[in-house]
Amino acid sequence: MDISKFNDANFDVKDWINTTFKSSEAEKSDSKDRYATTLVNKLQYIIKEANRALEDSSNQVVTNVSRVLRDVETVKQEAILL
Repeated sequence: MDISKFNDANFDVKDWINTTFKSSEAEKSDSKDRYATTLVNKLQYIIKEANRALEDSSNQVVTNVSRVLRDVETVKQEAILL
């Protein structure tokens, strides 16, 4: 599934849905409802993975900011001692 179109500033949901359901993969499916369910499941999985990556990045930022603040405080105290 090509999700790069979601990043487009002019992304149109209706056009994406219509194009997706006219694709060869959708035509091969025996049921539009089944294809829609599969598509929704794929999108939910992609969202879940994106959320997980965002949470991991956020945790790393929080950890690094805390470390940087400690380092800045240490440098500040060393500068005062000098």
